[in-house]
Order: sequence, then structure tokens, then C-alpha cells
Amino acid sequence: MKERILIACNDPGGSMVCLPVIKRLLKDDKYYISIFAGKYAEKIFKEEKIACKTLRQSRFTKKEMVTIERILKEEEPSLVFTSTSFGKAIDNAFLYAAIKRKKKTFALLDQWCNYTQRFRVFSRNKKIGYIPDLIGVMDNFTKQEMIDEGFPAKRLIVTGHPYFDTLIGQNIRLPKTKQSSFRKKLGIPPKNLIIVFASEPFRKGDLRMIGYTDIIIARALIRSLESIAEKAGKPITFLIKIHPRDERKDSVFPLSSSPWLQIVLARPGRATDFIQNADIVVGMQSIFLIESFLLGKPTLNIQIDRKNKDTLLTNKMGLTKAIESYEMLNKTLSDIIIRKTIIKNNSNHSCFAEMDGKSTDRVISIINKILCKK
Repeated sequence: MKERILIACNDPGGSMVCLPVIKRLLKDDKYYISIFAGKYAEKIFKEEKIACKTLRQSRFTKKEMVTIERILKEEEPSLVFTSTSFGKAIDNAFLYAAIKRKKKTFALLDQWCNYTQRFRVFSRNKKIGYIPDLIGVMDNFTKQEMIDEGFPAKRLIVTGHPYFDTLIGQNIRLPKTKQSSFRKKLGIPPKNLIIVFASEPFRKGDLRMIGYTDIIIARALIRSLESIAEKAGKPITFLIKIHPRDERKDSVFPLSSSPWLQIVLARPGRATDFIQNADIVVGMQSIFLIESFLLGKPTLNIQIDRKNKDTLLTNKMGLTKAIESYEMLNKTLSDIIIRKTIIKNNSNHSCFAEMDGKSTDRVISIINKILCKK
């Protein structure tokens, strides 16, 4: 008799880390697979032609959890496999309800930060609210950080990052025809230098806690690039890659009056398309910077006036260093653009404990073992 696996995803990052696993499971006739998606996951799954059922609530209150409870009762899954998000999102709601019903549960992490916050959405205090049977984590670095936050070691299993499996071996150098197509689609002149900025959807109150927002960092970058472009006599395109969860209007992003600097806004596409077509990638604490780093692209992490903890993995590992002042930002960009200084990122996969292209295999193996134990 086939076992039934219920999968739930919401946020873009969580959906992408689960995607290679989902594709493999769908090819395996040992299991019945039911996929439930929040609004961000739905877009990703549709692009990949993966059938899913969508629950459009952006958040589930305890009162609305009756929908999740009903689905679990109807599906009676042998395993509930989810991504992790923030707040009362669909993946967290299914995970919480499944734990209450004593179902087998397995959650897959996608980021190196905010561990406790992902597992307390229905808890009234700041402690971990609920823990699945297993949490797949990226590496031993993550595992130790989570243990330090109070997670039981026996629930944490190092899997690697399945989405990063897809990056290994990708060619960063695109044929000229593909470069031309990308520029034409976004209206970028052939000779412009492209600086890709990974924006993040900051919330009200983040400035006070963090010390900056993406808009503040974007303004600093524009100010610096306007001056550098004119000095170098080199036209630059500042391409703002808007985060998939960002529902703000385009008008919130800053403009430039300089004839040397073009501002282009781009709603999400494939991350690697932006990275491969960029001359330099800049951002704050987005996982997009880790992707860029792994692909060997010159990558700058900018956290001017940061107040909180630096959560970017490559900084924590000592592989990169955050730019924390406007003066350092201006100097670094000037060095690269005017003085042609080459940034040598140590993007060797061996820097990361489980960056071996076998993360998806490990997750599938864990799922098989869980269901064999039933």
C-alpha cells in the first residue's frame, strides 16, 4: 500500500529549497503526494508545472486552523513535509496541526537565521513553540546555532541545501545572445555596467531594530554610483531585483537624475538569470548574495549602520565582510569600477560542509527511512 505524503510550502526561499525534493518524490511511484501552497509557493510551482492546491490566506489564526485540521483528517498522511516561513503561513500551520495530531513531521530549513521565530508562530512567548520530529538543516554550523537557541540536537539532521544542488556546475559566463536578450527585455543599453541590487521587504519598525532598510541602502548605492559613473565616464545600470514577497509599489524605490545612472526595477525571475548577467551583485542579508557568492560573481554585502546581529552566512564563516559605512562603500565600488580591482571571493564549495550536490539525495533518504519506520 502506498504511503501518503502531504507537502506544504509558502515563502519563496522555503519553496525553492523543497522544490528539488518535490520533483524527485513526484517521480517515485511508492508515494501519493499532495501539495498545498501559499500564494508565493503557488507561483513557483506553476512555473515548474507542478500541480498543487492553493490556500490563499496569508495567515492562519487559531480560528481558521479548522481548514487545516479538516484537510489533515481527509488526507490522513503518513508524513507531513514542509518548508519553514515566518508567521501563521500555510507551511507553519500544517506543521503545527500535524504535531498536535501526532503525525510524522519533517521540516526543511532554507536560511541561516531566525531559527526560533520559525517554530513559535502559535506560541504566546518567545520560546520555541513546537518542534517537528526532524528539522533538515544546511550544515553543522546551523545545527550548533540552533542547539544554542534551545533546539534538541536529536531533532536536527544535517541535509545540506537542496536548492543549492542546482547551482553546482552552472556556467557563470553566458553566451552573448543570452546577455543581449536579458538586456533587451529590461531596456538596458549594451555598454552599461550592470549592478544588481537584491532588495528585501522590510517592515515597519525594522529601521529602529536593524539600523537600515533596503531603501536607505539603495539610496546610498545610487549616490555612490552616480559619482563613480561620471568620474569613470562609464554608464551604469542599477538593477533593483524586487523580492518575491515584496508587495510595495514601485514608487517606494528611489530614482536618479544622473544621465550616467539608469535605474531599472525588475519583479522576480530566475535568480541565476540576474546573477549571471550582473557585473556586480550587491545586497544586505539576502540568500541571493550566497547564491551569487557560490557562482563566483563579485558580491558586496552592505549593512551600513547595522544595529542587530549579522546573519549572512558567508560573513559568519569569515569568507566575506560586511561594508558598514558609506565611505567604505564608495571606496570599494570605486576600486572595482574605476581602478578595476578584482574581488576574489573564495567560492569553493568545500567552504560549506554539505555543498556537494547530494543534499536532495539525503532528504529523500531521510523521508524513506521515516516511512519505513512507520
